[in-house]
Amino acid sequence: MQTRCPHCESVFRVSDPLLLQANGQVRCGQCLETFNAEAHLLTEEVIDTPSQYTAEQLRRLLQGKAKIRNPWFNIAWFSASFMLLLALLLQVSWAERATLANDPRFGTYINEFCAQWNNLCRLPEKRDLSALQLVSRNVYSHPNAPNALIITAVFTNTANFVQTYPTLRVSMSDIHGDVVAERYFKPAQYLNHVNDVALGMDIGKPIPITLEVQDPGQEALAFELDFL
Repeated sequence: MQTRCPHCESVFRVSDPLLLQANGQVRCGQCLETFNAEAHLLTEEVIDTPSQYTAEQLRRLLQGKAKIRNPWFNIAWFSASFMLLLALLLQVSWAERATLANDPRFGTYINEFCAQWNNLCRLPEKRDLSALQLVSRNVYSHPNAPNALIITAVFTNTANFVQTYPTLRVSMSDIHGDVVAERYFKPAQYLNHVNDVALGMDIGKPIPITLEVQDPGQEALAFELDFL
């Protein structure tokens, strides 16, 4: 037989020995309230009464109630997913900020942001050695110093952005192409004004330079000027 708790409407089975032992008093396993089970026994008619809902209707009803009971779960899940995606995009953008800064679609915004928030965003210096074009070069004996040579050259920046000055490598080789002498010049060593180093190379502006090096002797038949 079955009885129904009058407090929480829970239905559970009871036996005759149990009812006789406690004079019909039982404790509900759901709400823990005590009540007289005999007074709330369910008849066979009530027990066997079919549900007013079909199985499909019950399934939809339970799904609908589940959705109603958990409205904040979906919101929290969506918010967490959005924040993770945003964090990933920011991480990728930060790691690739130098590349994006050179992209016409994003460069303006990234450069403006980094200019305003210099302490938070520092872009790497732009460099493209392949865009440096050597316009002219010449070497001759120093008129005032023995065993010395003067090298003059002009190069330009053909990139579409201002870039930092390179290190210059002057090398001299013999008839076999073997290097017999070389020297490196930092920007501050070949520019006329130290302030020009910080300003960088303007687009298309000719950069004249004059270098003084030691004469390696008659075995040096050729020289090269490289950008590093």
